[in-house]
Amino acid sequence: MKIMLLFVGLLVSALITSVECDNELAQFVTTVLSLLREVETEIPNIRQDRERCDENLASHLTSKNFSQIQNRELDDIVLEELNAFPRTGETNVIGGLRQRGLYVQRWRVRESIVRVDPINRANRWGQRIQRRPYSVPHPNFLWHIDTNMKLKHWRMCIHGCVDGFSRVILYLRVNNNNRATTVLSCFQQATVEWGHPSRVRGDNGGENIAVGDYMVWFRGDNRGSFLTGPSVRNTRIERLWRDVVECVLEDHVVLSMQQNFDPLTDDNNFGINIYLQVREFIHRIEQSRQDEDGQDD
Repeated sequence: MKIMLLFVGLLVSALITSVECDNELAQFVTTVLSLLREVETEIPNIRQDRERCDENLASHLTSKNFSQIQNRELDDIVLEELNAFPRTGETNVIGGLRQRGLYVQRWRVRESIVRVDPINRANRWGQRIQRRPYSVPHPNFLWHIDTNMKLKHWRMCIHGCVDGFSRVILYLRVNNNNRATTVLSCFQQATVEWGHPSRVRGDNGGENIAVGDYMVWFRGDNRGSFLTGPSVRNTRIERLWRDVVECVLEDHVVLSMQQNFDPLTDDNNFGINIYLQVREFIHRIEQSRQDEDGQDD
């Protein structure tokens, strides 16, 4: 690649010196040459991003030795997880098992849920939403970012980002503000671990401005580096919010309305308890989604 760019650069330089060109053509050729130099400088960054992405995917796709556990013991643990988070599904139950140091095949977890909680499992299947087809060619092609404001009454917001190809949760953070700099900080931390995406999709919220400017600066303009639009187009991250809302946030919001708390004035630990439980569940769901591709049926 470098040899090709060097050859093209020498050819363009020769054209500039040997051919009598008008000002517009000379300016055009000079612009092309500068763009080629910029591409040459970006090649190492692109290679590093791809190597980092391959390393992370390989670490999550490696097979693990499954835990030797009897069905009765597994049923007891699964029942504890479902009692703690009644609306959760098999993916999040697997995350809870991971926190206990247990690696169990997905089919065993699925059968255990059928044994201990068949009614709620049938209800979850009946609530499935038919979504439009979604397809991207490879990891790091398109990231989806968004902010969940269900807890803004307690001065908390949840920032999330999902890879469109693998559905890996790139970051999921609880913060006390919704500034653009905060979202950019979460995004840049994800790029250090996973590499830079080709494109990012978000909504028209002001908290995404800094990420949009960063992507345009890093990847270039007029190529769809940062895509904006309504939330219905941001299906990957919206599906994640369903898990977060149904399994954690909705119960807490209903409880606060029933007890008529005013967390900004009342002397209580209700907001702190919500924060701790949300952090615990976010860690659980993030771990389960990242390990999802490593499951063997």
